[in-house]
Amino acid sequence: MGPRNRLRQEVANAVGERLGWAARHDRKGLVILALQVVYAVWFAALWMHDFPSAETACWGAVFVLSAAGAIAIERRR
Repeated sequence: MGPRNRLRQEVANAVGERLGWAARHDRKGLVILALQVVYAVWFAALWMHDFPSAETACWGAVFVLSAAGAIAIERRR
């Protein structure tokens, strides 16, 4: 295994360990992270299609509602 693959494996192991820890100890934080990833991918898809108005409005509404939910989760911790 070359140095580049070794570094990639070390990073993958570190991320996996941290996600494992979060799954056991901080599930609410993991939910917030998952939502952020989903919305980033959704936003990228909208960007690729030049932001059609109906879909962008739907994304914005869902994003604002989930952001409010994330804030509520953070305040309860």
